[in-house]
Amino acid sequence: MDDRLRRRIQGMARQLVAEEKGTFRGARTLLDLENLTVEIGDEEIGDELVRQLANTDLAGRAEEAV
Repeated sequence: MDDRLRRRIQGMARQLVAEEKGTFRGARTLLDLENLTVEIGDEEIGDELVRQLANTDLAGRAEEAV
């Protein structure tokens, strides 16, 4: 996957997490977050978006904790 596409996917993940913050915050554990992103990331969306959704939400939580 090229860098341009990866950046677009990261941007979409940030936007989705921001728009669905309540849904993501309902995931209390990493397993809950993984299950949520797997539910969202069916075969049509792809694994990269699922990874970016999880990474974006975790990064946001880390920033808030500081």
